[in-house]
Amino acid sequence: MVDRAPLTPTSASTADGETREIQSYMVFGTTFDVDANYTVVDAVGQGAYGIVCAAKDEDTGEMVAIKKITNAFEHHTFAKRTLREITLMRMMQHENIIRLKTILRPLDPNTFDDIYVIAELMETDLSSIIKSPQPLSDRTCSSSCTRSCAVSSTSTRRT
Repeated sequence: MVDRAPLTPTSASTADGETREIQSYMVFGTTFDVDANYTVVDAVGQGAYGIVCAAKDEDTGEMVAIKKITNAFEHHTFAKRTLREITLMRMMQHENIIRLKTILRPLDPNTFDDIYVIAELMETDLSSIIKSPQPLSDRTCSSSCTRSCAVSSTSTRRT
């Protein structure tokens, strides 16, 4: 559900005078305005907290996930949830948790509503595995529980 033909790239000036090339794509009917060094390849999913697409970072050749959190400041609860998610992603450094790569800076920090989070792109997520019609083996269940416990113990350690 991605309009693979990007809309015309535009140059935009940031509040501090920097000029950036912005590329727009349609993902699940929502406009993604991302830096031109990201080429949106595919829609990954959508949920209550945002829309995710897969993109190629043309600078590194790496595939990444871009999550657009729309109207992140519309309600106090949304803003707190977004801050919590970003803070946890920055703090957690574990092989079983996606890593936050960067957050795209808004063109105007005084008027932006949407946040674009750039993170590692994973093949699948736990929700997809659980919802899959394929039965889970005992080994898969055990492995998932072990990883969850390892993440939990890592995140509760004080450094």
